[in-house]
Amino acid sequence: MVSWRIHGEMAEINLDIRHPTVFSIRMHHGGEFTSFPGRKYIHGKQTFVDLLGIDTFSIHDIDEMMEDLGYASVGKPFYYHFQRPFGDLDFGLFALASDGDVRYLGTFVAKHKLIGVYIEHDKTTLHTYLMSPTHSKVRITEIT
Repeated sequence: MVSWRIHGEMAEINLDIRHPTVFSIRMHHGGEFTSFPGRKYIHGKQTFVDLLGIDTFSIHDIDEMMEDLGYASVGKPFYYHFQRPFGDLDFGLFALASDGDVRYLGTFVAKHKLIGVYIEHDKTTLHTYLMSPTHSKVRITEIT
């Protein structure tokens, strides 16, 4: 059951949430990143989503939000990144692709109620997917 709500304007979201696990996101979608340094997200839109609970939040929720916004995911991947509070777009972006990434995002929710999420369409120009803050314990070896 979806409990979050999508809004077009920041004025419509509720940031006066005192619950430590409830948060909102400012979703940047439909655009692209400029080059480093001084990276910006251009030609995109902003959508606000509130009443998210970090205890149940997953990447699949963002997939559903993208569908609700009219983006078809068939054959074209989306790359999700979140912006660490007070971080810039050059060094403050982190991958949002796994449960570990969601747990890392969750470390900010109690003190920061609005998290920036950036979506790339079709391909990624960032290296955040190669630098996840949680190192995988999975080891891949070739069997001969």
